[in-house]
Amino acid sequence: MAVPTSVMTLLVPVVEAARSPSALLWSRPGDGSPLRPPTTTNWFVKAVYRLAQPEKGEDGEYVRDEDDKLVSTTDFPVISAHQLRHTAASLMIRSGAHIKTVQRQLGHKSAAMTLDNYGHLYDDDLDEVASRMDAAITGQTENPSTNPVEIQFDDPRQLDQENEKCP
Repeated sequence: MAVPTSVMTLLVPVVEAARSPSALLWSRPGDGSPLRPPTTTNWFVKAVYRLAQPEKGEDGEYVRDEDDKLVSTTDFPVISAHQLRHTAASLMIRSGAHIKTVQRQLGHKSAAMTLDNYGHLYDDDLDEVASRMDAAITGQTENPSTNPVEIQFDDPRQLDQENEKCP
């Protein structure tokens, strides 16, 4: 599992406070067994609610916005553990991680599964791919333009004529 250096730095006090070097970073008090996965009544949700302080209506129920999300009364977002997983995947993709690396990090069975879930995040790469291809074709090695060239035809038949010229 890959962990950014900045996160490792934040974890130093947790690791130093651990019972042994091989101990879990976060474990159940008492027996040291692994924490259970987050549910709506567990420690994670309680911590998020404590920080976000979701708004309650006159009836005592939590207020939800038009997207059916809880309304935070602080700047802290009301987020689930699963949303954090998606955030981590998005950050890996944005940082340029290879799809197989993202797949392994998330524990997906195949890269196809990862692409099915996160493939839309690669759309922004199309301009960069075009620039790199242009640099390879022209022999340019320094800072290729990231602006794609847009070819416009006044008559759609011109595109067909151009395609017919291709081998």
